[in-house]
Amino acid sequence: MEVEWGARPLAEAVRELRDRFGSHNVVAVAVDMAVVHVKRLDLPPLPAEQRRRMIATDPHRYFPVRGEPLVAGVRDDDLVVAAPGSLLGEWTEA
Repeated sequence: MEVEWGARPLAEAVRELRDRFGSHNVVAVAVDMAVVHVKRLDLPPLPAEQRRRMIATDPHRYFPVRGEPLVAGVRDDDLVVAAPGSLLGEWTEA
């Protein structure tokens, strides 16, 4: 089932799913690319965790976002995704 959450808090959309299907441990959330920052970065060939720490030290160096803490996720390739920390907290809490 798909539930749009748009402008309303994500917790309301998750609550709607739980009301309909019962309480489960996992809810998958698809996030529109306009909500996150995606960038290919040319970083040294280090393990993903070390590259994540490099970006976490100064995420604003890599992403043109000011005034809000960012949380970055890295993969084994050069694609990096960053989201505002407040949104990630809301998604995790929901």
